[in-house]
Amino acid sequence: GGGVGGGAEDDLTGPVQPGIPESELWVRNSPLAADHVAAGSFETAMALLNRQVGIVDFAPLKPLFLSVYQSSRLYLPAAPSLPPLEIPLRRNPDRNEPRDGLPRAPPPAATLSLQSITQNELRAAYTAFQRAKFQEASDIFRSILQSLLLVVTSTAAQAAELQELVVVCREYLVGLSLEIERRRIAAAADPASLKRQLELAAYFTHCRLQPAHLQLALRLAMTTFSKAKNYPTAALFAQKLLDLHPAATVAQQANTVLQTANRFPRDAVEIDYDVHQPFDVCPASLTPIYASANAVEDPFTGARYHPQFAGQVCRVSRVSEIGKGASGLRSSA
Repeated sequence: GGGVGGGAEDDLTGPVQPGIPESELWVRNSPLAADHVAAGSFETAMALLNRQVGIVDFAPLKPLFLSVYQSSRLYLPAAPSLPPLEIPLRRNPDRNEPRDGLPRAPPPAATLSLQSITQNELRAAYTAFQRAKFQEASDIFRSILQSLLLVVTSTAAQAAELQELVVVCREYLVGLSLEIERRRIAAAADPASLKRQLELAAYFTHCRLQPAHLQLALRLAMTTFSKAKNYPTAALFAQKLLDLHPAATVAQQANTVLQTANRFPRDAVEIDYDVHQPFDVCPASLTPIYASANAVEDPFTGARYHPQFAGQVCRVSRVSEIGKGASGLRSSA
C-alpha cells in the first residue's frame, strides 16, 4: 500500500519489487494441507498430512490433490499471444488485513465441503450399502475418507462433524471388508471355511452402523448361523433384530429362528466369538481385539490393529501408517 507511513515506499526511483504471489502467502499463513494443495505446494501439503495424520502413501491421493488445485483458481483468456490470466479464488475475500508484517492473503476457496460430501457421496454410499452393493459402497466410503483430508471447516461444530464422519467411514469400511471377505470364502465353497464364514458374519454385527444397516448385518448373521445349524447363536441375532422393530416379514423370520433354537439348544460349529465381551475388529486380520488386548492405532482413522501390523499401511484409509505418532488432522485455521 503506497502512502502508508512513508519511508522506502515513497521512493519511486528504485527498481520495482514484485509482490509476494498470493499462492505463496497461502502456504506461509496456513496450517491446513488443503490450502497448500490449493496453492500448488504439494510437497508442504504432504509434509503436513504426514505430521498431522501419518499419511505415507500419497499415490491414491494424487487425483484429489489435482482436483483441489484446479478448482481453486480461474483462468481468463488474455490476448491471443499470451497465456491465460490465473485468478486465485478466495475463501472469504473481505478479510485482507496484514498480519505479522506479512501481507495477509485471504485463504483459497474451499473446494470440498462437508455439506456437499454428506448430501452427495455419503448418501450414495448408504444407498449402495442398503442395496447390498458392498464393493461399490466400500469404494465410495474410502473416497469420502480420503477427501476429508482436504476439507476445510469454519466452525468447531463442523470440525467435530468431520471427525465423526471419519469414524462413520471407518466403521462401514471395516464392516464391509468382513462381508466382502465372507462372500469371497462362501463363493469358494470350501466346507472347511464354514467356521470362518460364521465368525465374519458375527463380527459384522458389532460394527457401529445406522439402525437400518445394522438390521441388514443381523439378518445376514441370523441366516448364515441358521443354515449352519448354529441355532442358539442365530437366536441372539434374531433377538437383536426384533429389538430394532423390523418389517413384519423380517420379524416373522426372527421369531421362527427363536422357536427353532428352543428345540436345538447347541451350536453345531464352534467358533471364535464371545458375544458378551466388547471388541474391535482388526482390519488387517479381521479378528477381534478385546478391550484388554494390546493394540496399535491408525493415526488417521483411529482403527485398532493387532501389534504385528504396526508400520504397515492402514487397510481402512490405504494411505496412513498404522501406529505412527501424529498430532491430529487440522481442518480449520
